[in-house]
Amino acid sequence: MGGLLCGILFSRTLAGFVAAHFGWREEPTLRTATLAQAAGFSSFSTFWTILALHLQEPAFSLGAQTAGLFGILGVVGVAAAPLAGRIADHRGPALVIRLGILLVLCSWLVFGLWNSLVGLAIGVIVLDFGAQSVLVSHQHVG
Repeated sequence: MGGLLCGILFSRTLAGFVAAHFGWREEPTLRTATLAQAAGFSSFSTFWTILALHLQEPAFSLGAQTAGLFGILGVVGVAAAPLAGRIADHRGPALVIRLGILLVLCSWLVFGLWNSLVGLAIGVIVLDFGAQSVLVSHQHVG
């Protein structure tokens, strides 16, 4: 844990040095990646924040424990990472980023149109797969 925390602290130091001496605000690739990741993180966080409340509605009458079990479905996102990386290696990250963003948007369509436990489960799988694909693929950008 100490190594992890030191890495976080020293990365801030390195980032400050790079920003001060080389600049980063005029890098269009970095700006685009930052905006896409912020939107993806916002979407991902919004879903997981409201899931327990949504499951308490009369249509489900479930709660936080069931919401926690949906996290198990997130394993699909873990499986997406190496797949997205391989595709990005062969076809370039832009394609995988676009497909990942499309999957995240599709997950919200599933959530909105299929209000059942099965719909939520499929939406979670699609959301995690898309979000992880975008995250991994942005590591190839640059």
